[in-house]
Amino acid sequence: GFHNWISFLREEEAATANYKGYIETGQFGPANYVITGTFSWYTANKSIGGFYTGNSPELDLAVFTVCFYTRPNQQCKVNLGNYQHSVQTWEQNYNGMTLVGSAY
Repeated sequence: GFHNWISFLREEEAATANYKGYIETGQFGPANYVITGTFSWYTANKSIGGFYTGNSPELDLAVFTVCFYTRPNQQCKVNLGNYQHSVQTWEQNYNGMTLVGSAY
């Protein structure tokens, strides 16, 4: 997905994603932001979507994993420094296993 700036950047570099502008931004660290914006991917237009900027994939993975296990299928409040942010996770069941369907 595009919930991290690195994956979105790679799609833009491949000319498969086109960032069309932001709707709002939110800060959750001294140099970390959440951008809600609009973009297209291949021929599909996404009128509203978001991704994190400035943070590492390792931080994303750690935060999303903690939220998935502690607050599955709901919003998880996260404090990073003096900033509070909410993470949403969704479970997906497959062959009797509970997997991460999405986390953002």
